[in-house]
Amino acid sequence: MDEEVEQISELTTIKPVKRREHEAGEVSLTPQLEKLILKIMSDATRVRNVALVGPLQHGKTSFTDMLVKRQHADFIDIASPVHNIDKYTQFTTKLDELERTISIKAVPISLVLQNSNSVPHLCNIMETPGHPDFSDELIAALRLADGEVLIVDAVEGVTVRCFVVLLIGELKLSPEVAYYKLQDTIKVINEHIKYVTPPAEHIQAIDPSYGNVCYASAKEGWLFTLQSFAKQCAKLHPNPFDANNFASYLWGDWYFDPVDKCFKEKQADSGAKLSFVQFVLEPLHKLHSQGIEVDNKNVEATFREVCLISSCSNYQLNDRSAFGSSSATGFTDMLVEHIPSAGKAARHKLKHIYPGSKTSGIYLAMESCYKSGSLMADIPKLYPRYDWRYFDSFGRVYSGEIEVGDTIGILSSDNDADDDEDPLRILDEKVTMLWVYLGRQKVCVNKVPAGAWVLIEVDNGDKKATTFCRSDIKDFHPDVRKFKPLQLNPFHVVKRKVEATIEATNRETQQESYRDLCTLAKSYAPMITEGYGDYTILGTGELYLDSAWKDLTELYSALEWKSAGPFVSFSETISKSSAKCSAVTCDEKNKITVALFKYRFPSVLLDVKLLSEIDDSLLKKVAEFIHYGFRHHVREGPLCGEPMRDVTFRILDLEIEPYESDGYRHDIVAMVYRAAYLALLKATPVLMEPLYRVQIYALEECRGVILELLNGRRGDIISEVTQSTCTYEAKLPVTESFGFAKELHHLMRGQAHCSLTFDGWAIAPFLPSCIDQTFSSPVKYFGHKYVLETRRLKKMYKLTSDAKFDEMTISLLAGEDSELHDQLVGLQHQFKKMIC
Repeated sequence: MDEEVEQISELTTIKPVKRREHEAGEVSLTPQLEKLILKIMSDATRVRNVALVGPLQHGKTSFTDMLVKRQHADFIDIASPVHNIDKYTQFTTKLDELERTISIKAVPISLVLQNSNSVPHLCNIMETPGHPDFSDELIAALRLADGEVLIVDAVEGVTVRCFVVLLIGELKLSPEVAYYKLQDTIKVINEHIKYVTPPAEHIQAIDPSYGNVCYASAKEGWLFTLQSFAKQCAKLHPNPFDANNFASYLWGDWYFDPVDKCFKEKQADSGAKLSFVQFVLEPLHKLHSQGIEVDNKNVEATFREVCLISSCSNYQLNDRSAFGSSSATGFTDMLVEHIPSAGKAARHKLKHIYPGSKTSGIYLAMESCYKSGSLMADIPKLYPRYDWRYFDSFGRVYSGEIEVGDTIGILSSDNDADDDEDPLRILDEKVTMLWVYLGRQKVCVNKVPAGAWVLIEVDNGDKKATTFCRSDIKDFHPDVRKFKPLQLNPFHVVKRKVEATIEATNRETQQESYRDLCTLAKSYAPMITEGYGDYTILGTGELYLDSAWKDLTELYSALEWKSAGPFVSFSETISKSSAKCSAVTCDEKNKITVALFKYRFPSVLLDVKLLSEIDDSLLKKVAEFIHYGFRHHVREGPLCGEPMRDVTFRILDLEIEPYESDGYRHDIVAMVYRAAYLALLKATPVLMEPLYRVQIYALEECRGVILELLNGRRGDIISEVTQSTCTYEAKLPVTESFGFAKELHHLMRGQAHCSLTFDGWAIAPFLPSCIDQTFSSPVKYFGHKYVLETRRLKKMYKLTSDAKFDEMTISLLAGEDSELHDQLVGLQHQFKKMIC
């Protein structure tokens, strides 16, 4: 091999870590709250299932903590000093998340929240990670939820998963600037909703006057909608007025005329302010500035002016705990009014997740959340038990009831994808425990009705996420189908692009190491494990693999492991289209002619009107063999065995003889493979590398350092916007992204943060015709290095040309055409140079 290629770093040995406590301490709830939850759960019209979604560090976890702290203050029994109360009201239980200060797993929590009419509702909330590497958790959460609550930071606005740069208090936004910032944020959200909504569907726009926008500060402990704010003002004001009418004038271009005591669309004088600024933002701004001062006599009057709280008993505190006295009725009103109940939402949800007949009895029972119907539950998530060996199933009950002690059936099939011809099997399991998630507390229940979320423990706790049903369901509903599996790759949201090589230090523990990796894969759904003994694990990003590695060594395995990586998963494509190429079988009775074209889509196989007339029945028989040869070819490209993409194979002609021998299938597959391989070599294969779309948020004076950092990693800025802070958008190869966020944060001393999202593929700097030359700039043609490194990792030491493109193949393809024979020999020599 070339001396210029760097050797792979030696494997790093990791000793087993003594398993530490991985869950934070629980808090106990009063029996009254538990009884209230079970009572409301039986009424599906008072159940709301929602997912909290939004960019990283925009406050989803803090917002949930605020709900827990405010709504469970009368129910939580915390045996701890008062100054540690915030530590125990955080609902997340994973110590790894608390250390990293980010969410890694989607965590459910059931809260009893009262609306403005004092009617309690059970709100099942799934808080989701904001980091792009954990998008699979978001997909699983949306599978369970009937609606989304989008958390957006008012300073940063709508972003593609981003960090907060500075807090509102540090930026000191004036009330007028804050209003227009909120207005622009809502406008951008509506534009995104309009863009992704199909033309046939209608989704209500986001508008504060509709009551579907909630303003909140998790740090200061207040939240409200315009409607709840107006009701609180009417409650505290000495003169009664219509709260709904007042709320309708709190958003938009409305000004209050103090002379006429009414709202007008035109300013009464030049100093008039917008109603939202005058009645909402200015009092909040004043409260914020006074609430942190010492010995300020105006604090109590300001508290009463804001109208967010009805008691000012703690106004003398010089911290922000004084702000956390507002209720969550506005948030509850928003959920009740704009999110359908569990009973009503099932009809729309089942259209997308259940493939069975829409007129069957089981479908109608699920559609109406029929409690007396046959049990059907969708299980998209698994949560580990305390022994970290077995898992419990978390899902949603669509019909019937599930009870402790019941024998239920688990629908499974040989194929993960749903197939009507794939026979279903029912595996009987006994339900041993049922729980309802309440943050750190899991409440044990005996029965859960339709419409609710539930954590289920069965005898065999390592079943794959699937469908739970009654054990004899086929006797009553023979046409029952299992729910569709999670679609982890819609629009490339979950893309496995980073990999690492690991193996157990003791080679005699291969069976145990394989079992540990299978257990880990149940917690990390997109992860793929390849090999046996020496494993390659593929994940969605650097943080994803780091988290999986940490869990493997600390929780799921007691073995010593060694690892190398991370590495990047590449793809292969072509640089130009090829002329038509033909191949025949060994007996020369069958022939196929194909052409290869470059097309910006995953590799596809097309057929056109064939020149030769072939019997339709015979064509259907060989179609499977042709597809298999094509799939086998695009699965491993010639450069380094990576999948092919952006390639279209078109069948131009096909000559097929009837079935004659046992080796007929093998001959057809080999013929298709040779034709496709020849066309690929003529089209000049090249390497493709994945790209990140990077959004960087920083102060304007940081621009020079950011440009220098990107240039050193082959990155390029494509746009920049300057508002309160500077927003840079750039393209960065995934191969250069490892450690980028940490280096940026270190160089900027915390004044710049970034978000990396997968953005597609690009051809790597790689010229096969010059690959045997020595280059003065190794970065310019770095693709050669990665081809060799990837081949070494995959132990592809044997030349590909010797195995797949030998002299016999050239003779069969060229026949008596000497010119074509010389051309193929030249391609063979050129290809040997590319991989040597």
